[in-house]
Amino acid sequence: MAKIEFNCPECEKTNNFVLLGNDKGIFERKCKACNAKLEVENSPDGLQVKSLQKIIKRNYEQFKEERNNNIPSDYKKYDFKEPNKKTAKFIAILILTSSLMGLFTGYILLDFFDRDYEEFESIEIEIVAKNNTSDLANIKIILDGKEINSTYAGNGTYNIMAKPGKYTIEITAPDHKKVIMDVFLPPQDSNLTLIDVK
Repeated sequence: MAKIEFNCPECEKTNNFVLLGNDKGIFERKCKACNAKLEVENSPDGLQVKSLQKIIKRNYEQFKEERNNNIPSDYKKYDFKEPNKKTAKFIAILILTSSLMGLFTGYILLDFFDRDYEEFESIEIEIVAKNNTSDLANIKIILDGKEINSTYAGNGTYNIMAKPGKYTIEITAPDHKKVIMDVFLPPQDSNLTLIDVK
């Protein structure tokens, strides 16, 4: 164990530290008075203290000089001006307003698609239930948690009636996995007619 005392080359204040084990080598320390980074070398020739601050400063000055030499002479330098605080506040208010309008629009659209369409008539919907090999008979159709009446039209086709809106349809068949899907039925015109092409 060795106690080493040295003077800081930056502020000339005395510093010390204790070494456990090997007391020879190069050690990095900070001056307790000025916080300068120092390199303390303890060798058989004696104690040498170097300031790393000067090396860092010299490297920075060299980098700055090299960078300035690489800039073309006709390159226009940036003229920094303090930003106008009124303009910054105005832009912040615009961003906040547009965010609020986006939230409001999203709420309106969500409300529009989730509301009930009581004023519209029911629509006939065709559901086809098949597996890889055959049509499925005796299926159960549940619309938003309620089992509904369906008409079997043959070939795995079932007809149900529902008003426009968003629904969760659940279909179960014996010896098959349950199928759940979310669907949206758009409103339909009540006077739709098919045109006969001759």
